[in-house]
Amino acid sequence: MKKEINTISNTRSSVSFCFLRDEIASKKDAIVSEFCATANLPGFRKGKVPKGIILSKFSSDIDARVKSVLVNEAFENIQRSADELNLLTVVDYSTEDLEDGFVCKLAFDLRPNVGLPDYENIALTAFSDEVTAGEVNSELDHIKKQHSSYNLVERDVKAGDYVKVSYDGVLEDGVAIVDAVPNHKIYGKQTNTWEEAGNAEIYGVQAVIQGVIGRKTGDKDEGEEVFPEDFSIPELAGKKAIYTFEILEVRERIDPELNEEFFKQYGVDSIDGLRERIGEHLARRKRTQGLLKQRDEIVHFLADSAKFELPGSVVDKELQSLVQAFIDGQVRKGIPAKYFEVYVDEISKNLLPVAEIRTKAGMVLDKIAEAEKTEIDNKDIEAMIIQDVTIKKIKVDQYVRDLKNDRDKLVDLRTRTLRGKVLDFLIKTNSKETAEIEKTPETTRGQEEESE
Repeated sequence: MKKEINTISNTRSSVSFCFLRDEIASKKDAIVSEFCATANLPGFRKGKVPKGIILSKFSSDIDARVKSVLVNEAFENIQRSADELNLLTVVDYSTEDLEDGFVCKLAFDLRPNVGLPDYENIALTAFSDEVTAGEVNSELDHIKKQHSSYNLVERDVKAGDYVKVSYDGVLEDGVAIVDAVPNHKIYGKQTNTWEEAGNAEIYGVQAVIQGVIGRKTGDKDEGEEVFPEDFSIPELAGKKAIYTFEILEVRERIDPELNEEFFKQYGVDSIDGLRERIGEHLARRKRTQGLLKQRDEIVHFLADSAKFELPGSVVDKELQSLVQAFIDGQVRKGIPAKYFEVYVDEISKNLLPVAEIRTKAGMVLDKIAEAEKTEIDNKDIEAMIIQDVTIKKIKVDQYVRDLKNDRDKLVDLRTRTLRGKVLDFLIKTNSKETAEIEKTPETTRGQEEESE
């Protein structure tokens, strides 16, 4: 067997294995002998079929088996030479019959030379988990809204009322907004929608939300809306619009009685206990958001520090994972997976920059794990499994079965667990806070499907 190595690009090479006629003949003789020993043909005792008949009857099967053996030998050789070749992963292979032999060509990505940045001096955004009384009150109001009833009233609209309204908007040049921005109907025309009167914080047309105050069911009016220069919809940015609206129905919000039955739903027995529970929840949320932001900062720092070219196969694998996670997240929201079939290329294009950042940062994290001798144990893996099944909303036993049946999933689980542990280490190393770091989902991977 002759071996020839060729460079395809800075990140990819190939190696050709050429098997000469004598070597192929030797392999074929061995395989023919196996067929002779196991063949069971009418008129012959098992193992006594003449070689000529075996060659005649099983010629194509024998040739296919010879090629399979030679290809396997090529794969085994390249794996044994992985360090010498700087092999990361085999990405493709091809075969060719020659007059005097057989060639198997394997293309493979090269392991990049990953340097270590100054990972002990990463600037992270400080955060606080302190919760104010105003934040607790706001969350308490949100909780009460979830249990409120809404009674029909015949009076002028007051701030906080819920108003069923229809409206239509026109730009100052006479163009109907529904035609100018057909994909943003909330800013164009609505025939039967609910608005919370006077709420300046909610998404929608403030000319209508504020304009309904002081009016009653059946009233028609109009209001002016001036969109900011930096408005998110370019077609409306900096423009003036006139909205005509009609009030169809008015309902007054009636908050629930804060009694023992109400408190019991939240595992407390008093308003003070509920406020305390809300404060704890908000503090955890702030810590999680703060740590996720720091993880994201570390990932971008490591990716920006990486000076090596990315192997295409690793980026492709990461991209496929991100696209699938995005689609899975949308499916959990009730959108059929079939809907995304025609958009896969567009989704992939949008997620490619994320895949590249994650790939670079991931390789640097692996290098840091090696330098710091970071290891994971069953406890770490169990925590990641719990996180996965919570996000994906599947049963643990189903998840574990999938791991047993798919080695790639198991490798991915271990990789994510190790990188997550390194990220926790980097946060602790670069944070001025001394408090123990709470476990959080891996940046983008866990949020992937919820960030659509």
